[in-house]
Amino acid sequence: TRGFVAKAEPYSGCSEITNSENIKGRIALMHRGQCMFAEKARNVQKSGAIGGIVIDDNDGSSSDTAPLFQMAGDGKNTDDITIAMLFLFSKEGNIILDAIREYQEVEVLLSDKAKDRATIFKGKIVPNYIIDGSKYFQLTMLHFSILRDFVHWHCVPTF
Repeated sequence: TRGFVAKAEPYSGCSEITNSENIKGRIALMHRGQCMFAEKARNVQKSGAIGGIVIDDNDGSSSDTAPLFQMAGDGKNTDDITIAMLFLFSKEGNIILDAIREYQEVEVLLSDKAKDRATIFKGKIVPNYIIDGSKYFQLTMLHFSILRDFVHWHCVPTF
């Protein structure tokens, strides 16, 4: 899933999304906490998001120091969740948030496996932010030393 990111409102993603017009066709950014990952996924999916990234609410958390884990469901069937979801620790999530503050438009790719950059860009040197992930219920956070091999920027400056 490839698309530009937009912050969900409310940022928790735990209730009906109030900025659906900004989320539709984009990858929604949310903060961890207050509800289960599955509820966040359902809410942004209902608002028209094509994917979601949940950023850890523990300031300073990092894949360098925190144990890796799988995003948990809410005990209900998750077959209704069809969008890709990814969890990022605070340190890694702040990379995206900082880019949004600087460039406003940031594009990411949520992929179910690592891909050769040359294949993705057909030999063109195009900076992009590629994040390895997969469908919501199968996701496991990658260690940042692995993740950084798939990280490139594609930021669109606004004038």
